[in-house]
Amino acid sequence: MSESKINPYLLLAIGVISVSTSAIIVKFSAAPAGVLAFYRLFFTVLLMTPFFLLHYVKELKLITVKDWGLCLLAGGFLAFHFILWFESLNYTSVASSTVLVTL
Repeated sequence: MSESKINPYLLLAIGVISVSTSAIIVKFSAAPAGVLAFYRLFFTVLLMTPFFLLHYVKELKLITVKDWGLCLLAGGFLAFHFILWFESLNYTSVASSTVLVTL
């Protein structure tokens, strides 16, 4: 295995900044919550799929039909989580919404 040349602290900082600013960006948006949630998940899938396929091809072949069904169910719950969280930003502040969603 080759050693990664990317600083993990840099990746951690990018992740923290991205998560910290997401609610603010959603609050400034005029799009409906469902559209925002769709695009958030859609672009994540587009960005992560190549990395997944490069590193986990063997494991992908081991996934059963039941596992696929559970993954789809989990994805549905994640989509509803984002829709409800983004919709809550229309009714309360970013701070209150973020506290409630992390509880």
